Amino acid sequence: MNYRKMIKRKARISVKEHYGIWVVLCLVLMIISGGRLVDYSIARTEVTARLNLPFKGKDPVSEEIYEEDPGMGSQFIAILKNLFDGNREEGRRLADERIQKQVNSSKDNKKAVLGHSRGMLSKIVNKITSGAFIVSIAVGISSIVGSDSVAVIILILVSLVIVFLVWFLFINVYKVVMVRMFMEGMRYEKIHTQRVFYLLKVRKWVQACLTMCVMRAYKLLWWFTIVGGLIKHYSYFMVPYIVAENPEIGANETITLSRKMMNGHKWELFILDLSFLGWEILGAFTGWIVNILITRPYKETTMCEYYAMLRRIGKEKKIPGSQLLNDRYLFETPSQEMLLMAYGDVLKKRESEEDILAPMRGIHRFMIKNLGIVFFGDKKEREFEKKQAEMLQGTELREAYEGKIYPARLGPLSVKNKNTRQWLSQINYMRCYSVWSVIMVFFIMSFGGWIWEVSLHLITNGTIVNRGVLHGPWLPIYGSGSALILLLLYRFRNNPAIEFVMTMVVCGGIEYLTSYVLELINGKRWWDYSGYFLNLNGRICAEGLLVFGVGGLVIIYVLAPLLDNLVQRMNHKLLVVLCVSLICVFLTDQGYSSRYPNSGKGVTTVTKIRK
Repeated sequence: MNYRKMIKRKARISVKEHYGIWVVLCLVLMIISGGRLVDYSIARTEVTARLNLPFKGKDPVSEEIYEEDPGMGSQFIAILKNLFDGNREEGRRLADERIQKQVNSSKDNKKAVLGHSRGMLSKIVNKITSGAFIVSIAVGISSIVGSDSVAVIILILVSLVIVFLVWFLFINVYKVVMVRMFMEGMRYEKIHTQRVFYLLKVRKWVQACLTMCVMRAYKLLWWFTIVGGLIKHYSYFMVPYIVAENPEIGANETITLSRKMMNGHKWELFILDLSFLGWEILGAFTGWIVNILITRPYKETTMCEYYAMLRRIGKEKKIPGSQLLNDRYLFETPSQEMLLMAYGDVLKKRESEEDILAPMRGIHRFMIKNLGIVFFGDKKEREFEKKQAEMLQGTELREAYEGKIYPARLGPLSVKNKNTRQWLSQINYMRCYSVWSVIMVFFIMSFGGWIWEVSLHLITNGTIVNRGVLHGPWLPIYGSGSALILLLLYRFRNNPAIEFVMTMVVCGGIEYLTSYVLELINGKRWWDYSGYFLNLNGRICAEGLLVFGVGGLVIIYVLAPLLDNLVQRMNHKLLVVLCVSLICVFLTDQGYSSRYPNSGKGVTTVTKIRK
């Protein structure tokens, strides 16, 4: 059988088994690597702008006459030059001019997937891509240091450091994380979302970042030779796959091993890559929807299968360095005897949920079982939480023993890194929360929501405004939403997909009800989504619901468990006093704001009083 047909057939099977998570992983990759979900007209004008190519003519969709665009990079340079020379108004004018161009383009081309004319996200993107955000920050720094030129220099240096760190620690290494999950999915039935922390658990995140950074630096240098860049692209192609299998290998050693594995196979890989050209073209004509839903998951899985084939060939030929590719059970399922040796302890009787709930009675039992909340945090409840964590860990171990997931205990790094990072091991998202923990989650998330809203307004409008109907630094809609999804959706936590949908339903219901009640009581609207894509009476919209869904998953599976760990370390009496004090201050603010609500410019979207 032709090798391409063979590995593509295997890839299709893997895609069918893990389709949902593959699509999400590839979507994130496209976003962070600069992929744009736009249609042909915007993509065409963006390409001509970035390459500084003159273009003038009618757009086939909007019929608008496009003039030569200076490009985003040139725009930023022009703004910074004006700020450096102390000409703030000219910098603002250039930024505002580009914003208006983006808004007009979006209004004329209503078929664009990513609009620029309506919505908070559009405003943020416009502010950032136009350079307006840079102007606001530079002016703020200038007011502190007393010099526009020094402010620009500080801004450039700090921005470069931040951008590099974000790229180096996250964007640079994401491909390795994604490849690791794809390769585990090739041989195993289930992939847990916690596997995105694989490099952290084996304490090799920075090493993987360094290897990928060195590889990209070499490729960049080779691209100056033009032909050499294309050759080295395929010569270094296996680097992220090697790192995903064994992140302990040094950077230069990994690159050398990739070159040896690709020796005699570069043209073969080029043809394999070219075989997806039809899918890529189809994706370009469908607003990249086909790329997201089909092409990218299919192609990434195929490349993982191709790496597995080259790995096998390299080991058969005993290529120098191939002995370092030692994660055997990433590519073959272990025998039952091996699993028994590694996971024999999980065969001991494990307590079920009913077993650990046995000491609980009445309303206490109902609240724990259905809402995941405990009342007092006493010895009995702490023992329950401990057993619950052990039960969940036992479930994962049993799945490994049954061959459903990758057997981490049989991995080459499991012995060397038995003591995983403590904070990762303590993220038990199926835990029960005490009343005091729920109260603290409410106030912390309310404050976090207030910070988020104030920051968004600062970015989009350049002013600090106390957002929300209350006068204190909190937005209870965020806190109540966080608390409710923790309690009402407790029974769905084992299924992230259902949890995501239900989070949107609960948070959307809260936002709609809050909008209606505030308007009923005060005769004013504090927000209005009229004109947004998929809005309901201007009170909720699809854009906001998606943000709620993603944010809710982060809260449920990461933030809330970490916050609960901190709360549990606090002195109990001090915790009670703090919670009671916060409640008293909050109720006082609530009572005062019911008569004198916080409203005005930047706070209330619609100020017309209903008759």
